[in-house]
Amino acid sequence: MPQITGRPLDDRGRFRALHALKLMDSAEEEQFNRPTRLAQRFLQVPWCLVSLVDDTRQFFKAQTGLTGPVATARQTPLTHSFFQHVVTSGTPLIIEDARGYSILCTNLAIPELGVIAYLGFPIVTPDGYVLGSFCVIDTKPRKWEQSEIELVRELAQVVNAEVASRHHSRTAQTALQVSQARLADVLDRAECVVWEAEVQCSNSTWSWRFSVQPCARYLRILGEMPTKRGANLWQHCHRLDADQMDRISKKALLDGSSKYSQEFRLVKDDRITWLSESVTITRRDASNFWLVGIATDITARRLAEQAMHESQERMRLFAEHAPASVAMFDREMHYLVHSAKWLTDYGLEGQSLIGRSHYEVFPEIPARWREVHIHCLAGATEISDADLFKREDGTSQWLSWRVQPWHTREREIGGIVMFTEDITRQKQLSAELEAARDQALESSRLKSQFLANMSHEIRTPMNGIIGMADLLVDTPLTAEQHSMSTVIQKSAESLLTVINDILDVSKIEAGKMELETSPFSIRTVIQEVVELLTPNAGPKGIHLQSQIAPHLPA
Repeated sequence: MPQITGRPLDDRGRFRALHALKLMDSAEEEQFNRPTRLAQRFLQVPWCLVSLVDDTRQFFKAQTGLTGPVATARQTPLTHSFFQHVVTSGTPLIIEDARGYSILCTNLAIPELGVIAYLGFPIVTPDGYVLGSFCVIDTKPRKWEQSEIELVRELAQVVNAEVASRHHSRTAQTALQVSQARLADVLDRAECVVWEAEVQCSNSTWSWRFSVQPCARYLRILGEMPTKRGANLWQHCHRLDADQMDRISKKALLDGSSKYSQEFRLVKDDRITWLSESVTITRRDASNFWLVGIATDITARRLAEQAMHESQERMRLFAEHAPASVAMFDREMHYLVHSAKWLTDYGLEGQSLIGRSHYEVFPEIPARWREVHIHCLAGATEISDADLFKREDGTSQWLSWRVQPWHTREREIGGIVMFTEDITRQKQLSAELEAARDQALESSRLKSQFLANMSHEIRTPMNGIIGMADLLVDTPLTAEQHSMSTVIQKSAESLLTVINDILDVSKIEAGKMELETSPFSIRTVIQEVVELLTPNAGPKGIHLQSQIAPHLPA
C-alpha cells in the first residue's frame, strides 16, 4: 500500500498524477461503474460515486443513482463537494449527519442535492497522490455499521487497483516512449543504421518485411528518410553485393546460426558508401525469424585501406622492378617487400621472402649488423661504402649498404629499409689493378736500373774513344785525315750525349731529374749535326748543307 498523504487541491504533483491517467472528463467505463452498482445494491443507498477532484470541481468518473442535470453534467463545483476533504486529509471521511459538522454544514450539496450521510475512502495512485474518493451517500442521517465501512473500503480498493493498473501501464508506456526517444537519439548520434526484419521462409519461397530506424546517418547516405518497410535502403545495394548478401543471410537462417556479419556498398548518385553490418537472428518457429541489423559507415576505413593497398602495390612494383637491391622490413625484421635484384644479388632467385624473418633467410648475419638494425629501428641511419659479408656456404661478398628507418602515417617508426650493392667484382678489379700497377712499377724500376748499368758500361769505352780521337787530331795529319778524325771525335761526343740522355730518362722516371742552364752556340750545334749525318747521307745520294744568315745571333 502506498503511503497516503493529504495535499492541497492545487498541489502540482497531484495535478500531474491526475492528468497523466487521463481519467478527468473521460467516458464512463465498466471497470469503475461495477463497484458503484455493487455498493448501492448491498448498502441500499441512493447514490454511489467515483469522484475525481481538481482545484475547481469534482468529476464523476462513475456514478449510480444520480438523476437530473448533475447526472448529465457528471460534475459539480467544489461548493457542492465533500470529496475535497478526503483529498486534503488523505483519510476516509465517515459522516452520519453532515448538518452537524462545522466544515460541512455550509456545503451547498446539503440543501441543493440533499446529501446528509457520507462514507468515502481515498482513491490513491501507487506513488501516494489522492485523486478523489469512492463514496456512498444517503439523503437521511445514517449510522454506518462496521461491516458497511469494510465493504466500502474493499470496493474502494477495487477502484484503486484499477487506478494502479492504469498508472503502471501509463508509466510503462511513458518509459517506453522515453526509451524509444533515447534509443533514436543514441542511434542518431552513434552514426549507425538500425533495421529489423520479419522473415518467413520455406524450401522455395522467402518473405522479408523490413523496417528501418530513421536516423541522421541514413539521411546523409541516401538523402531521404526510410520508408515504412525500408525498401529504399536495399534498392541502393551495389549490384555486385546484392546476390552475395542474399546468399549469406539465407545460409545463416538455414544453418540455424544466431548471427552473421557482412560488408556491402550502397550507391546513390554515383557515390559509394561502404557499410559493415552485424545481424542478430531470433528464431520464432521453424519457418519464422526476427532479424535485427546494425550497419555502420566504414567508407573512411575502406578508402584508407584502398589508399594503403594502392600505395603498397606501387611500392611493391617499384621495389620489385627497381634496378637496385632494396628490401623493406617491419619492426620484427620480417620482409614487407623486396626487389628482384635483391634475390639476384644474394642467390635467392625464384623465392618469395615476404613475411619471412631476415635472420631466418640469412642466419650467418654477423652480430655487428644486428646491432646496426637495432640502432636504425631506434631512428638512426647507418652507411658503409665497403663491408665484407661471409656467407654460410663459405663464399664472401663485398657490399656497400645504407640502412634507414621508415615511418607510418602517425610518424612512428614502422621498420627499416636496406639499400645494398654487391661490389665484389669492383673489389676484384681494384685488386687486379693494384697488382698490375705494382708490376708496372717494378718493370719500370728494372728498366731504369738496366739503362743506368748499360750507360755506365758504355761510357767507359766511349771515354777511351774520345780521348784517342783528341790525341789523333793533335798529330800531323793530312787535311782529309784531320777531317775524319774530327768527325770521329764529334760522333763520340754525340754518342756520349745520348748515353747521358738515357741516364736523364732514368732520372726522370725516378723523379731525380735536375735541369741546368748553360750557354751554347746554335750555329756550332747545327754545323756539328750536319757533319755528324753527312757520312751516312752521302751513300744515299743526299747532300747536306747548312746555311745560317750572318745577322742571326747564332
